[in-house]
Amino acid sequence: MKLKKFQAESMPEALTQIRAELGSDAVILHTKEITTGGWFGFFAKKRLEVTAALDPTTVTKSTSGRVSKGIEPMPDKQIPTQPIVEEQVWKPINPTTVHESDRNNQPEIIQQLDREFEKQEVSAEIRTQLKEELFGYWYSQPKEKRTTLAVYQHTRQWLKKHLQDVKMGSSLFERKYMVFAGPTGVGKTTTIAKLAAEATLKHDKKVAILTTDTYRIAAIEQLKTYASILHVPIDVVYSMEDFHEAATKYEDYDLILVDTAGRNFTHDFYLKELQKTVLLSEQASLYLVLSLTSKYSDMKAVITQFKQLPVYQLIFTKKDETTTFGALINACLDEKLGIAFLTNGQNVPDDVLHADEDVVVSAVMEGIVFDGSS
Repeated sequence: MKLKKFQAESMPEALTQIRAELGSDAVILHTKEITTGGWFGFFAKKRLEVTAALDPTTVTKSTSGRVSKGIEPMPDKQIPTQPIVEEQVWKPINPTTVHESDRNNQPEIIQQLDREFEKQEVSAEIRTQLKEELFGYWYSQPKEKRTTLAVYQHTRQWLKKHLQDVKMGSSLFERKYMVFAGPTGVGKTTTIAKLAAEATLKHDKKVAILTTDTYRIAAIEQLKTYASILHVPIDVVYSMEDFHEAATKYEDYDLILVDTAGRNFTHDFYLKELQKTVLLSEQASLYLVLSLTSKYSDMKAVITQFKQLPVYQLIFTKKDETTTFGALINACLDEKLGIAFLTNGQNVPDDVLHADEDVVVSAVMEGIVFDGSS
């Protein structure tokens, strides 16, 4: 299967590019808005990114007399939130009922997909479950429907279905306090600036920022710079008493974002230190911030430690700095924690994505390219 991303000002322009390069039998798998350029993100331009695919096994009218649906033009600014291809309807079968010769000869496309997911560092347990699912799906279909594209689409559907078991995405105003914690250097400060900008510029809400990171002067100065641009107040909190005073001071505010010091949270000491400074009440959501450039084994160790605290959701940063996204799937399915946001650049406030099943699955699967065999 040939898969490629296209960027354009509008959907009709994107469709023209797709037809020219992939032909009229291509299908659209994913669309999203992206931003380019700008200063602090305030003058960035919005464009449309469309992921399209062409299955070499697709049969067109010229070869079989059947008409291929291909891609259809859409009105300008109409952006589909889901793939426009039709979903496969199938009846599950028990893989144990499949003939033994078939079980010993797994389709190459499933083996390819497993190798690609291994490169993405998707856990062995999840890959095993997925292979069993795809094996049953493959042999439930007539031979003419056993295509690379069909397997690709069914994999997306299976992953999205399982991601519904955890809370994906988050409103900025579900709770008054958003507390951000995580290791050093994962991008907590920039993430807070992006969310503060979104809340003030896009939603016209009253926002305040608190920081307990008294160890890094540069972090405080960076936040103060963003706060000044956004006309948002910022206070430094040294103790629980300071936190309560700030809570009273900003009692009539819509949202309070709390930055914390980056630490080696594999040690219990730093978790206890966090609890002594920040009030984790029912009005507060604790977000664990992790960088996608880190090894998943390191992320897993931090997640395990933080399970001592009421972690609400995860935030993953630096999506633009890696090509490996298996951690997104692992954290949701193995660790049973949902993802609130992903960040994918330095622009404020635009380079932050509200996570959902489609965003996460697309991140993992858009880099997968098949050689067309099935």
